[in-house]
Amino acid sequence: MNTKKIKVKWGTTVILITSITSIIIIIAEYYLLKSLLSSMDIITLIIAIIIVVILGYFALEAPLSLELDEHKLVLYKIKGKLIIEFDQIAHIDIYIPGCSDIRLFGSGGFCGFIGKFRNKNIGNYQSYVGDYAQSFLIQTKKNVNYVLSCENREEVINIVKQHIK
Repeated sequence: MNTKKIKVKWGTTVILITSITSIIIIIAEYYLLKSLLSSMDIITLIIAIIIVVILGYFALEAPLSLELDEHKLVLYKIKGKLIIEFDQIAHIDIYIPGCSDIRLFGSGGFCGFIGKFRNKNIGNYQSYVGDYAQSFLIQTKKNVNYVLSCENREEVINIVKQHIK
């Protein structure tokens, strides 16, 4: 099999949340910095820095694309990548989020659904989702769960299933 690269698209929800949050943060940061310059308030400076660091982290974790080759699936993020070897995958299937999904630490739409989540049925999972309508679940043999998304998820699921039999 040749290497296959597939895009991760953002759904409407992610686009809206990212756009609105970015605008609000830019305006808030402007006023926080303006306030800081006039009062030299250390608490305002700390708040401004924390906001930028947290949002910067999630922006860098945003999923861009998936790549499949003979031995592994690679998720490319803005900064870094996640590699899941096929021989470590126990199960892969379509993921449909339920009412029991809880965000433990992560982004609920800013640059994607990224971070640690918990689901009543599968337990804890690491999420790198741009659009839940394109999401799928990977469960590893070490009981680590990932929820990813990409265009043509059914094709990705079929390719991975062929390699994990």
